[in-house]
Amino acid sequence: MPVKSAARPNAAKVVTERASAMAAVRRSEQRFRALTALASEWFWETDAALCFTAIKGPPGMFEDLQSKLLGKPVSHVLAHRNFRFEGANIEQCVAQRRPFRRQPMQVERDTHGRRAYYEVSAEPMFEGETFV
Repeated sequence: MPVKSAARPNAAKVVTERASAMAAVRRSEQRFRALTALASEWFWETDAALCFTAIKGPPGMFEDLQSKLLGKPVSHVLAHRNFRFEGANIEQCVAQRRPFRRQPMQVERDTHGRRAYYEVSAEPMFEGETFV
């Protein structure tokens, strides 16, 4: 005759708790996506060679810019004539994998001299001592 153990979890309860936890994670991810869609910030990532691997921004804004920059080194943007940076030496910060905050950037948007002004920040990510 089998002996019931108080330590053995009820399988139905475990499955139900896991399903509830997964639903909560999905709701949290949906809220996060909704909030980031409202933000005007752009997020970018690079590989160890400082080439763009991901560029994310508000939907419908500058998708052509994203496709033009993916795979290109950050130095391509820093040296491009349409981008002007003020303040800290961003190129040096990027090369040394140092963070920088709210650095003014001016972008010449077209041949008619229209410009846009942004603030650029960066936070390098490391796993241990390795830049990721």
